[in-house]
Amino acid sequence: MEPVSKTPDGQTLIETHRHCKFIEASVSLSEKTIRRWDPYFCNLKFVLIFLVILGHLIEKHIYVNHYLYIIYTVI
Repeated sequence: MEPVSKTPDGQTLIETHRHCKFIEASVSLSEKTIRRWDPYFCNLKFVLIFLVILGHLIEKHIYVNHYLYIIYTVI
């Protein structure tokens, strides 16, 4: 297998049995690491999405009730 040409990305095109494929020049270890599920960020995302929905729901009623206006302002 001999390199046929180089692409602008820095990848090498190799010809193998009438098929051409790209081989990446280098892959760092950080790209191969698997993302792990973190319950803290998952729960935080849930709370923030809930606050956005709650803010949209009470937006119509903030001028009628003073307490809803305070909650809306805090959100």
